[in-house]
Amino acid sequence: MPMPRLPSMTKGEASGPRAFARALGAKEMAYGFIRKEILMLQKGKISQYLVIALLFVACISLVLVAGGCESSSGNSAGTDDVLAVVNGDPITKEDLYEVLFKQNGKAALDTLISDRIRELEVERYGIVASEEEIQSRIDDLLIQYDGNIEYLNQILESYNMTMDDLRENARINIEFTKVLARDITVTESEMSTYYEAFKDNYTLQEQIMARHILVEDEETAIEVKSKLNGGADFGALAAEYSLDESNKNNNGELGFFYRGDMVPEFEEAAFSLAPGEISDPVQTYFGYHIIHVQEKEEERVASYEEVKEDIRNVLMDQKMSSGFESWLEGKYEEYGVKNYLEPEEAEVEAEAEAEAE
Repeated sequence: MPMPRLPSMTKGEASGPRAFARALGAKEMAYGFIRKEILMLQKGKISQYLVIALLFVACISLVLVAGGCESSSGNSAGTDDVLAVVNGDPITKEDLYEVLFKQNGKAALDTLISDRIRELEVERYGIVASEEEIQSRIDDLLIQYDGNIEYLNQILESYNMTMDDLRENARINIEFTKVLARDITVTESEMSTYYEAFKDNYTLQEQIMARHILVEDEETAIEVKSKLNGGADFGALAAEYSLDESNKNNNGELGFFYRGDMVPEFEEAAFSLAPGEISDPVQTYFGYHIIHVQEKEEERVASYEEVKEDIRNVLMDQKMSSGFESWLEGKYEEYGVKNYLEPEEAEVEAEAEAEAE
């Protein structure tokens, strides 16, 4: 039998590092190897750069394989190389590669270069994401889907991804975030200043903690309420009478919930009670409830100490975002990156070769 819904949680053509950071977005680059990317699945999006890079690499592989076949067989347009035929004219793997290369080659190459830099930095500092960290990231994502792992798997499948892909991307994100965080400091002063400026954003809604006993008819509800009035134990009666299999053996506990988390009749009755009070029978389409409110927290602004770590994460995000472009440019220099799809670099290389001759 379905129960009242519980809260799911408490409250262009240019290339190079600068162009890549602009195109993908600095924050997405810093944090977006999976966290932002997968959360965007809710909006029906997926990283176009990941797709471009995969297509680009796949096409290169296809052309190389095709080239190998040509060398051994002498067939310049064998049937294995033909992907389509229009009016008798073949469209080959090389045709496809040339189109993809012209349209997306620079962006895809920037992605591959940046991925290689990330791998080198992670290896340099010996950073390894633990299984606990990876699982925590998956659990955070599951919260967005009310813990429904089957639904999450369906979404992943629709993008040709698996849970293993998700875990791998979570690992990449965690490790790269740690690389970027090495040179970033958030001070106590910065956090307290941010809190004072945005204090109203940390308002906590009114919430109550309650438990209930669900029965089928009003007569049984009245019987249960009578026994409670007589001093019977709520938990024992929940185990004996309640139809809610999810919590009947746990004293009928519902935990904390906000307004809007339960069906209207249940919510109205629960929020009208003071802590310690037990309701009369309350009818909903689930049946009849006896509700016991255990605690109530009025709406308030969270204290600085309560939200300090959240603020630290916000400021870390901001600093990673603002500093990422210059960080990546520095790594291009440090690792001697040469991108021959950039006209100026190709010209410099050609001049150097000419001088050497």
